[in-house]
Amino acid sequence: MTSAPLPLVDLRHVNVTLDGHHALKDVSWSLSPGEHWAFVGANGSGKSTLLRVIRGQQWIDPDGGERAYGFDGTPRGAMTAAAHIGFVAPEQQERYVRLDLPIDGRSVIASGFDDTLYVHGTLSAERSAAVEAIVERLDIGAFAKKRVRSLSFGQLRRLLIARALVRKPRILVLDEFTNGLDGAARRDILAFLGSLAPDVQLILASHRFDDFVPAITHHATMRGGRIVERDAGRPQAPVRSARTPRAECARAANTGDRGDPARRRVSRRDSRAAFDRLVDPRGRTYGRHRRKRFGEEHVRLGRRGNACAGVRRRGPALRGKRPLRRLAH
Repeated sequence: MTSAPLPLVDLRHVNVTLDGHHALKDVSWSLSPGEHWAFVGANGSGKSTLLRVIRGQQWIDPDGGERAYGFDGTPRGAMTAAAHIGFVAPEQQERYVRLDLPIDGRSVIASGFDDTLYVHGTLSAERSAAVEAIVERLDIGAFAKKRVRSLSFGQLRRLLIARALVRKPRILVLDEFTNGLDGAARRDILAFLGSLAPDVQLILASHRFDDFVPAITHHATMRGGRIVERDAGRPQAPVRSARTPRAECARAANTGDRGDPARRRVSRRDSRAAFDRLVDPRGRTYGRHRRKRFGEEHVRLGRRGNACAGVRRRGPALRGKRPLRRLAH
């Protein structure tokens, strides 16, 4: 009887504590050959810590579970992981931008061989050929010769992905990989990643549900350092409760005259009570700054429906008009 192949990555009941905070709690997860995973969750939910654990960069607690890698068919420890897992995170890009190094794109790619910030010494002929091969394969020759300081945000992000791929890893891990990109650059990166899926297994993490390529086979949702849900396919954005369309809200707020009871001006004292009526039934507040930001706000209340309060806001800049509208709608 043939035994089942080992997972490429296998985490069992992993715990991670950072500065006294439980960043990961009892996380069990595995990656089998052919799978592409997406991790979603709010900022601070533990996604980045989990990705560092997967790559072997983050130590787990001494009594915090088990971690093993089966790239060659034999379970091995975290020290072997980096050679098989490429990694891209926003901090890498920030480091290159902040240091303003006088290097070009090819040097950035070549630094991936030894996972350093820049290349020390002269590249061997074999490594030079590998850099040229990845530049050609990913079609980034147009800007690979440019200095880092002259590159756009999206171009530098693509170079960092090339850097992660230059050693031909089995897995490519990307953390919040569309952060800082405009709409066009984001679409380019997603198309770029989609083209890589046949050759490398992807593990992607983002707080946006529309950041994942069609190749994703499984997803998991993180909250409070735990995996709270997992399923096949790409993650789907949660369905929000039905609400009145914005156009109808606008009409409700802008019809009638000053004497209409559906539109009455609220005094400074009453505005806080009106704000409570609008916000508290949904269990949302604006934290401890609510009174400071909205205490002197004048609002006009239209009819209140499912999610439409028909709010008109008047007041000087930075007095909370826009946050009030977001909360009310």
